[in-house]
Amino acid sequence: MYTETEGLVLKQVKIAGGRRMIHIFTQKYGKISVGTGLTEGNNKSKAALSIRPFTYGKYEISKNREYYNLNGSEVKKSYYSLGEDLDKYAAASLALELTDKVLPEELPQPRLFSILLDFMKALEKGRHHAIPWYLYTRLRCFLLWGIARFWAPAPYVAPRNLKNR
Repeated sequence: MYTETEGLVLKQVKIAGGRRMIHIFTQKYGKISVGTGLTEGNNKSKAALSIRPFTYGKYEISKNREYYNLNGSEVKKSYYSLGEDLDKYAAASLALELTDKVLPEELPQPRLFSILLDFMKALEKGRHHAIPWYLYTRLRCFLLWGIARFWAPAPYVAPRNLKNR
């Protein structure tokens, strides 16, 4: 199966044989792990940039049995400017890492994808403080996943009247 999809690179891991495993969060397929032989080497090309974290791009992917392989890629937007500010970089790294750890493989989450892209765009514009904006985005994700209801404080229970015992 051959397909094209847009996605945000969450993580890149070097593996044996000069290959890399890339975790991409796509709108169509959710989080997928894609293998590629594309390396940076001495050539710092756009193709090498497209497989780095903080990059939003268009990816040509083929699926053989249960494995995904990257055939080609195109950078749509690089959020590398976030690395110039430590707070923005930390907030963006936390967002990508949490998304990578929490999401199961191949479960489409289009609303979460748009929330994550909006977060990256807002951080890049720099109109907000990074950490509160990160916390707000995570709360939106928790509401989407249905786990934010556990954060609500317990209802107030008046103490019993000890004299009437």
